Amino acid sequence: MDYYNAEHYMDRTAAEAMRNVMEEGRAPLNEEGCLRLAEALVRLAAEDYLRAWRCLPCRSAGKRIGEIEEFFLSEHFTGLTGLDGRAILRIVRREAKKQ
Repeated sequence: MDYYNAEHYMDRTAAEAMRNVMEEGRAPLNEEGCLRLAEALVRLAAEDYLRAWRCLPCRSAGKRIGEIEEFFLSEHFTGLTGLDGRAILRIVRREAKKQ
């Protein structure tokens, strides 16, 4: 199943997270399943950020980084994960600069 963001671009992060949760043998969509989904969203968004960072200065990479930063800083992110997106983004940026 494909998932798309607000600009109608394919959203690999959401698709991968849903696949991880819905695959047979995975945790059911109870509290544990919801925690796994939130964990997968954060992990995949961070991986996407690092992948885009490696492609800089490509314009599309810069745009993707902006979209991911927007996601981390959104109320939507906080509502889904209960995490401080600013703190997560600082960690991801620090890791990107190491590469």
